[in-house]
Amino acid sequence: DRPFLGYLATPKKDGGQELPLGGLDTLAWLVRTDLIKQYLKWVQARSDGILHNGIFTVLNSLRSHLRPKTGPVWLMTELAQTLPDEGRSESEARCNDALAWHARCEAAYRELLAYHKKLEMHSKGEKSRNPKETMGSLIGNEFPMLELVRIIAAIENQPPPSHHKRSYAAWLRDVLLLKMLQRHPLRGHHFAIMTFRGPSPNLRRTSSGWELDFPLSDFKNEKSKSAMHYTVALHPSLTVWVNRYLNEARPLLQNSSTSYRVFLPSAPRRRAPSLDIPETACGFTSAGIYRCVKTRTAPYTDTGIGLAPHSFRHIATTDHLKRNPREFALAARILNDSLATVLKEYDCTGVQDGARALGSSVDDAEKQFRALSNRPHAGSL
Repeated sequence: DRPFLGYLATPKKDGGQELPLGGLDTLAWLVRTDLIKQYLKWVQARSDGILHNGIFTVLNSLRSHLRPKTGPVWLMTELAQTLPDEGRSESEARCNDALAWHARCEAAYRELLAYHKKLEMHSKGEKSRNPKETMGSLIGNEFPMLELVRIIAAIENQPPPSHHKRSYAAWLRDVLLLKMLQRHPLRGHHFAIMTFRGPSPNLRRTSSGWELDFPLSDFKNEKSKSAMHYTVALHPSLTVWVNRYLNEARPLLQNSSTSYRVFLPSAPRRRAPSLDIPETACGFTSAGIYRCVKTRTAPYTDTGIGLAPHSFRHIATTDHLKRNPREFALAARILNDSLATVLKEYDCTGVQDGARALGSSVDDAEKQFRALSNRPHAGSL
C-alpha cells in the first residue's frame, strides 16, 4: 500500500498523479480502483512493459484490504471520513455511513478481482527480473561458485584508501554482505531487516563467533511445510569481517547510533544527498540491498551488469547440483525452500552437465569392471 500511496504523490512528469501530500496518509485511497489500475500500468511500464508476477502480487495485496467482512479497509468504516473530496463522488461525500462504505469497498474488491482475471489472460507468468540473464555466462560454468569466489576476491583485494572514510566504510560493508550472501544465500529482504541488537537480534554473538537467527515468519514461504526456522552458525572466516565491519565501518554509516540494523546506507553528502539507494529511517530497504550488491559486483562480471542478491541463490543451488547431481533435497535446505521450488526455479543444470555426470558414472563403472577383470577367478592356481 505504501508504494501505491507514494505513486499518488509522484510528480506527473515521472508518471505519477502529483496529489497533495496532506491527503495521502489514509488507506481509504484503496477504494479508488481507477488509480490502482493506473498505478499497475505505471509499474508495468517501469519493468519494460513486462506483465510480471510482481504485478499480480501487488494487486492481490491491495485487493485483500478491501475483502468484505475481513479486509482492514472494509472493517474501518471511519476511513470514509479521511478520503479527500477529490477521492470520492458527490453522492459519496454526502453519505459516509457504514453501509455505504462497505458497499464501496465490496464494489472495489469485485472490480479489482475482475481486473486480475483480465490481466491473467494476457500474462505469460514472466518475472520482472530474470536472475539467469544478469548472471550471464557465470551460471553456465562447470562450477559457478568458483567464478563467484573470483569476483568477491577481486572486490576484497581492491579496497579504497583507508583515509577515504566514506568509501572505505561502504567497501567493508559490501564485502561482508557479499561474503554472507555467498555462504547464506537468503533473500535480500533478510539482509535489509537483519539486526544485531535489540530484543531478538538476527545476528548474535556466540562463544565461538556469530550465528544467524531468523524466525519462520520472516520467510516468504512461511506456510510451507518445508521451510524451517533458520538458525545457523556463521563460518569462522566471516567472524573477522563481522568484527571489522561493526567496529570500523558501521559507526560511519547513516543512523548507526539509532538503528539496530546491521547493514546501513552511507551517510548522505552535505551538498549532494544521495537518493539512488532506497532506504528507510532504520536502514536499507530490500531494493537498497539489491542496488548495493548489483552496483558493487557490476565491474567484475563479464556482462558488466552486476549480480542481484537472488543470483546468489541460483549460483549456490546450481553449483551444488553440478557437483552433487542427486542432492536436490539438500539444495532445498541450502535455500530453506521447498523441493518443488528448487526443481522449478533453481535447477540451472544443462545437457552438458547431464553428459558430464553420466560420463563420471561410466568412468566409475569401467574402473570397477577393470578391477573385477583383473581379479583371479575362484579355484584358479
